[in-house]
Amino acid sequence: MYLDRGVYWHGCIYYLSDLNFTGSTVSDGLYFNVDEGRLGTFPGPPIDANLPLTGSYFGESEDHLHFVGVFPSATSLGVYELKSDCSEWFIKYLVDLAPISKAFPEMTKHKACYFRGFTFAFDVLALIRRENFQEDSFLVLEIPGKVIRYNLVDASLKEIWDFDVDFGVEKVDSWPFGRFNVWQYIEALSCV
Repeated sequence: MYLDRGVYWHGCIYYLSDLNFTGSTVSDGLYFNVDEGRLGTFPGPPIDANLPLTGSYFGESEDHLHFVGVFPSATSLGVYELKSDCSEWFIKYLVDLAPISKAFPEMTKHKACYFRGFTFAFDVLALIRRENFQEDSFLVLEIPGKVIRYNLVDASLKEIWDFDVDFGVEKVDSWPFGRFNVWQYIEALSCV
């Protein structure tokens, strides 16, 4: 079992496994309770294990644990949330990618669409949830050459960063797409 990118939530560090063992009774997820020093399991997100993930987001925002899986031929994006008792995942939002690609046509023109069979070229960098999920919660998405914000409530879009401005079109076209790691800013009195 390979564990990477743990997420701290409710006093535990949660991990999703990258390996699927046929016939295994072990859950898809593992957590470590920091205070008690013990391991436990939780159910993996309700996605088809036979479909290849091209990327995913697993993180916490406003005391809620989320998973977003990115599939090559997906035309929509499911935002899942784990119940607070860790019993199951449920779909919180379903995002239609077609309107986003109309606003940003580079999502369908990137070489990943041709060479790797993607319907849309994008990666989920973060999910920022507001205290009340109906208040401007949003996804941060990397699309070819840009980082954008997609509002989950009103479906509005905003460009956050255009790589062409800083690096030029030639570099952006050959950019290794989907390689960013992001972390939320946390105010602290000490250097982290």
